[in-house]
Amino acid sequence: MRFGLIAFLFLFFTSLLLISYSIFFPVKNSLTEDVLFSVGRGENFHQIGDRLKDDGLIKHPLLFDFYVIVSGSRKNLKAGDYLLNPSMSIIKISKKIVSGDIAMQKFTVIEGWRAEDIAKEASSQLGLDGERIERIIENEQKESFEVMSGELIKHSLEGYLFPDTYYLSYDIDEKGLIESMLENFRLKIPQKEIEDSNKELSDIITMASIIEKEVKTLEDKKVVSGILWKRLEIGMPLQVDATIIYLTGKRSTKVSIEETRINSPYNTYVNKGLPPGPISNPGIDSIMAALYPTSTDFLYYLSKPNGETVFSVDFESHLINKNKYNEK
Repeated sequence: MRFGLIAFLFLFFTSLLLISYSIFFPVKNSLTEDVLFSVGRGENFHQIGDRLKDDGLIKHPLLFDFYVIVSGSRKNLKAGDYLLNPSMSIIKISKKIVSGDIAMQKFTVIEGWRAEDIAKEASSQLGLDGERIERIIENEQKESFEVMSGELIKHSLEGYLFPDTYYLSYDIDEKGLIESMLENFRLKIPQKEIEDSNKELSDIITMASIIEKEVKTLEDKKVVSGILWKRLEIGMPLQVDATIIYLTGKRSTKVSIEETRINSPYNTYVNKGLPPGPISNPGIDSIMAALYPTSTDFLYYLSKPNGETVFSVDFESHLINKNKYNEK
């Protein structure tokens, strides 16, 4: 009798130890490559446990079932994509799924990128359909997108896709990506200051998109902003190379005399006023520069080969600087 009890207790505690070991200790002790594991909507804990076993993330699906039941987690497992590792215990895996700590992928939009740049990088880095992204940005369906309180746009979304680093779920689609950037734009721009500026949002963003492509530092951006707004006020064409480069699609910063004669509303050498819309997606510095220009006596500027900006009060001085720095 005593021997049977001892044998029973031995088997009981051995089984308990094995169960505890399987629950508390992972399949592998050393860190290995993460596995992207998807939990589908409506999937129950039995199915999740079986697939965790199939993917080599746990040894025994029944122990996964046992743990989520006794921990009260079986109804709290959330759908989504998770980065899991065989070095994680059943407890860590279940807690991650219960917490909804879904996997995120990093995507950075650089200041001054155009729609085609965003589409190309999203295709390369996120595996999304670049052509569909461009179609959404061009807004071929003429949807109404709210980019600021009371401000709707029905034209291209170029200019309103806020440059930033985004952390996106693995199941994000093309429209979700665009909506994330538009929402960030709404959050980051100084809406009250724009409303108080007596300028249209579209004019500010269009000006900011030009400034973004023309000069680099915040100080220079503010001075150039003052020059360009002044040109608009006196009825002088903006005469900025960035708009010519936008319409030709060139990657070079050099613009020929012939290109300045192209018949296009984006040709700011021929046409007065702002171009029809933004030519890039500007960052917050360029937006603030467009909103708060620095007033000076300058009316001309150029960029030296090293990127430094040279300002001139009159055209004669500007021509001297162009010849000095070998500009066209």
